[in-house]
Amino acid sequence: MDQSASGNLLRSAIESLLTELKVARFTTSKNKRRRLGLHERILRIPSQLQDERDKLLAIKWIGNFASHDTLEVAGLRTAFEIVEDVLEDIYGTKKPDLMRSVKLINRRKKP
Repeated sequence: MDQSASGNLLRSAIESLLTELKVARFTTSKNKRRRLGLHERILRIPSQLQDERDKLLAIKWIGNFASHDTLEVAGLRTAFEIVEDVLEDIYGTKKPDLMRSVKLINRRKKP
């Protein structure tokens, strides 16, 4: 198990997530195409996902650190927890299902 390699792979995973979310990978200026860095791409997240910006920046920083230093297990665990939260916010069903249950309980006034 290589924590640093895993941290770096999480950084790559969020690049793929941004591509899936259709965040631009390139920009054109003066007829020249330039690849956007991960930081720039994160800043271009659609407005409905702005809450995820700080989380994705944290993953980027962890991945950068892991590329140049030894990432401890605790740091890797935190990175996975952040990624899990981002994926739950974007694709998850846990919160909507929970809110349906809350509404049903409140309507029935019992479980």
